[in-house]
Amino acid sequence: MIHPDPDTQSCPTTSAWPDRKISSKAALVHQTLAYDYPAIDYLGIRDIIRAKHKWFKILWFAIVFILLASSLFTVYRIIREYIEKPTAINLSVKSVEQMLLPQVTVCPTTPMTVNVTLLAQTMRAQPQFNAITDQTVLDFAEFMIAGSGFQKMDAFVQKWDIQYINYLTSIYDTMRQSVDTRTFFYKIKLEAMNE
Repeated sequence: MIHPDPDTQSCPTTSAWPDRKISSKAALVHQTLAYDYPAIDYLGIRDIIRAKHKWFKILWFAIVFILLASSLFTVYRIIREYIEKPTAINLSVKSVEQMLLPQVTVCPTTPMTVNVTLLAQTMRAQPQFNAITDQTVLDFAEFMIAGSGFQKMDAFVQKWDIQYINYLTSIYDTMRQSVDTRTFFYKIKLEAMNE
C-alpha cells in the first residue's frame, strides 16, 4: 500500500474556498494571506513570512514593529498636543447690500521719482544751505519720503546712524519753519517748479 506524503495530502474543501484543495501548512498560510488579507502584500509581509532564513524574518518583523510603534507614537503626540492646546475660532459673517471697492492710492515709493536737482536748487537758495552736498540732498529726499509713511524705505533708513537722522531732522525743521507739513511740501513743489 502506498502512503501519501503528508505535505501533499489533500484536505477537505471548505465553504470559503469551494474550488481549492489545500495541500500543506505553508500553502494554507499562503492562501489565507492571499485571499483573506490581500492588503498585507503591500507591506511585504507575505515575503517575510515565506522567507527561508529565520534571522531574515526576525529582522524584518523588528523593522515593521519599530515603524508601527513610531507611527502610533506620532499619532499619540499629535492627539495629545491637540487636546492640551485647544483652539477657539470665532467666525462671524456679515451680509451687506453693497460692497465698496477699496481705495487705491498710487504713489512713488523710491526717491528716484523726486527731482533731486530742483530740490537741491531750492535748498541752496537759502543762505544756511548754500554749501549743502548733493549726497545730503539725496539723503534729505529719502528722509522726507521715509518720514511720510511710505513702505520699502527700510534699506535707505538703516544706513543712517542716530546723529545723521538728527542732522536731517534739523534740516527738515529749518526748511519747514513754522508751516505745517502739507504746506511745506506744496511750497517745495511750487518753488521747484518755478525754477
